[in-house]
Amino acid sequence: ALSRRFAGDDEPGGEGDKFSGLPHRLGLEGTPILDETVARVECVVHELLPGGDHVIVVGEVRRLEADDDGAPLLFYGGAYGGLRRARPASSGGHTADGSVSEPLENGTKSTAPHPPGSTSHGDYGTTTLLGDRRVPKDDPRVAVLGQMDEANSLLGLARSKVGDGEIRALLKDLQRLLIGIMGDLAMLADDNRVTVADAESIDAALAAWKVRTEIPTTLVLPGDSELGALLDVARSAVQRAARFLVGAGLADAHPTALGTFNRVSELLYVVARYADANGSAAEG
Repeated sequence: ALSRRFAGDDEPGGEGDKFSGLPHRLGLEGTPILDETVARVECVVHELLPGGDHVIVVGEVRRLEADDDGAPLLFYGGAYGGLRRARPASSGGHTADGSVSEPLENGTKSTAPHPPGSTSHGDYGTTTLLGDRRVPKDDPRVAVLGQMDEANSLLGLARSKVGDGEIRALLKDLQRLLIGIMGDLAMLADDNRVTVADAESIDAALAAWKVRTEIPTTLVLPGDSELGALLDVARSAVQRAARFLVGAGLADAHPTALGTFNRVSELLYVVARYADANGSAAEG
């Protein structure tokens, strides 16, 4: 609460009101100094530098005080935590994971060891994009990536049911293509690696599958075959990813992705109808 109080200027009365009601004294230059803190630094300000929504203070230290008890508070990834020494590698082969903080009732975090095998990095509502940028889990970009991950997993489930080697290879290629788009969305600084040529390769496959498949002229009721139904579910997930992409405002930044989603969706529809017509021959 103390840290948050001094982090902004939204306290009643403005900046000058933040010390009100708190134990403090005047320092060397008449600056209020909080008593109940782990450390206190008094300095003469030489320069103030802008740093995003912060101000970086460059100053000459005149007096430094630090208490023996207490631990410094760390703010990282949108949450408060603490510091602790990592466990040595000899204690089961886990080092950094042992220093992950846990939530306490007062809103801060303790430094209790974390169970081996779990990083807990997402326990506080954030996730990491490629390049180590952490964003909230409800970030629109993360939502698109989540939908793509679901579509990719459903394609994998369908592939596990396929006996036809050609369909299995096709689904694996589509999975790799979706992973490529996920990389484009997750790596903010790089150019898109999935190109128009990748989308056009789907057009060629789509034309080939349409030749051998009778396409219904009426609405399809999914479920005539297990593989066809799985492909229809995967197709729905791909279309949902496309809607999320547009809703997140990312379609312009990733122009190939939307067209690829549409082509993959249509191709899955056609292959699902092939699976329905050929039944066990396609499923194996």
